[in-house]
Amino acid sequence: MTDKYAYFEDRLSKTLEQRRVNQLHCIVQNKPIHGASLDFATQDILGLSAHDFVKKQAIKAVLQWGAGSLAHRHLSSHATFQRKIEDMLAKELGHENTLLFSGTLQIHNTILPTLVTPRTVVYIDRFASPSLFQLIRPLTRNIVRFEHNAVGDVQRHLESHSALPTHQKLIVTESLFTQTGMYAPLNDFIEVAEKHSSLLYVDDSNTMGINGSNGFGYASQKKGIDFVVGSFGRTGGCYGAFLALPSCMRDFLLTANASLAATSPLPPAVLGAIHASVQLIPDMHYERTQLKEKIRHVRKALDTLGIPHGDTHSHIIPLFFSSDDEKKTVAEYLENESIFLQQSQKEGGYKPSLRIRLASTHSTQTLDTLLSSLKKALSEVGVQPPSYATSYIP
Repeated sequence: MTDKYAYFEDRLSKTLEQRRVNQLHCIVQNKPIHGASLDFATQDILGLSAHDFVKKQAIKAVLQWGAGSLAHRHLSSHATFQRKIEDMLAKELGHENTLLFSGTLQIHNTILPTLVTPRTVVYIDRFASPSLFQLIRPLTRNIVRFEHNAVGDVQRHLESHSALPTHQKLIVTESLFTQTGMYAPLNDFIEVAEKHSSLLYVDDSNTMGINGSNGFGYASQKKGIDFVVGSFGRTGGCYGAFLALPSCMRDFLLTANASLAATSPLPPAVLGAIHASVQLIPDMHYERTQLKEKIRHVRKALDTLGIPHGDTHSHIIPLFFSSDDEKKTVAEYLENESIFLQQSQKEGGYKPSLRIRLASTHSTQTLDTLLSSLKKALSEVGVQPPSYATSYIP
């Protein structure tokens, strides 16, 4: 270690001691105990990443347009294909326009700084993604973190800001929260936003393919949401994200943010996969039914085992722990068993948790293996179930 990096080495050492470090892990499936690693941190909820039609359409697009994007969307020849997909999506989502991006983070980083000025008051759910809050924090000091899914709390704050014009009021929420696995009461948020002339920005990334009209997300076909952010990478089994919005707001954003107009089209392979997914999702009723049955099965088993978990009916089921150390201990035990869950970060006041992300492709045997290992993990490493009741919401 040189003096140049002494400060950073010291910070890292202290963070490691406190077991709060984030690292990128490459999971090597070396002789897993159960014959295969059990992935309960999956983003491929409907199994689309391995679907033959999706793979064939991705290959077809590469053969037609090549491996990568060569120019921004006004010059590249396959931009017409992207525009076709955007039009298809807009129709399915019930919006006038959609724009495709590489991911949800790119959307937030591009759109929010264009919408939020120092005078804007942003009302954001306290359990919204920490990355959303971190992005908004430098843009304005006027941030109201309302109680989780508490529409009445939002309304009370909006009433106190009734003199502000519409463009200076922005409600930000997720439709399905990664942290709690809870759905937002979107219809109530729409009503409050309309009543108090506020813009409404909904991150719908966790529900693409799973909920809503024809499976296009919990926010699809809901009138009154100004901006809907969705993802093919989180639940669609491929890559990319979209922003659905009114035509006038699309034109405003393109005019106000020069970098948006210069954005390159997505690579042809990605567009081919998205195009295939958009065609498949409306008819995947069986997969969505299977997913609901698996959610019920796991929730019932967790109640029986007495493992505190989120009161959720979604495919994201958080397991709550009394301390971050307990959470990490159980996670490490499961990883030694080749079972992988998603870990939360202790921010925003919610309890440490491990999140089960269920997929329609998980077999009953796989689920039972997970539940059995969870029970052993709690007993063998000496972690006692917390004193609060099951279905606890922090």
